[in-house]
Amino acid sequence: MKNWLIAIGAVIALGVVVFLSGLENATPSGVPLIRNSSQLVEVNNKAAVLAFGIFENADNGLKVSDDDKVRLREALKLFEAMRLYDPTRVQSNLGAGKCYMILGEKEKASERFEQAIVNKNVDPDREEPNYKLTIYECMDLLSEVTLDLGVEEIANYNSLSQAHDTAGATLAKQRAETYLGKALDYSNQAVLAVPEATRYLIGRANVLLVMKRDEDAKKDVAKAKALAPTDPRVLMMAKLVGL
Repeated sequence: MKNWLIAIGAVIALGVVVFLSGLENATPSGVPLIRNSSQLVEVNNKAAVLAFGIFENADNGLKVSDDDKVRLREALKLFEAMRLYDPTRVQSNLGAGKCYMILGEKEKASERFEQAIVNKNVDPDREEPNYKLTIYECMDLLSEVTLDLGVEEIANYNSLSQAHDTAGATLAKQRAETYLGKALDYSNQAVLAVPEATRYLIGRANVLLVMKRDEDAKKDVAKAKALAPTDPRVLMMAKLVGL
């Protein structure tokens, strides 16, 4: 079975290489240039084939392999190509942001998610039935990646404090507070929009725990547990907060 999966992955990768070679490169980084709506649809379909299975695995907490990362890099070129063609499309920014997030490029992921939210009222697809849910997903993901950036700044603060670098520690603390404030703001918006979404509740609980607001975090986890009492992620958080 493993050999079959490797073979399938190789076929997909080869197909994408052939496909990309048929488009004009717009930048030195190899992002192809889309010239019309037909090419846009084709590029979107290719990006979906490459990335969506990996997105789903990452959402479920499964490990992303080195081969998956190679495929994500190829998908990222396609999402960025769609952004070049029409920067207002939320799905293109969301896809690029997810790629960057999984690949560990948090600042770029944050930029793409933020751009998706900024574009929510000008996207040509904004009348689609599930469009608002896509925006809320962007808010949740932006909260998650911004929280990660905040945690990194907390670590920087601790390290600089131990090194007696007062100025550096002060800046790191300010950046951490800014990141955490943004993370909570976006989490609040997602929870307010879809209060029954356990993922959003758990996401906000994570932010609140880092901010040392343990009782508020516990309330969110209790709500999530009532909604999804067997969800492994909910149960893990419930154990963490003592529920």
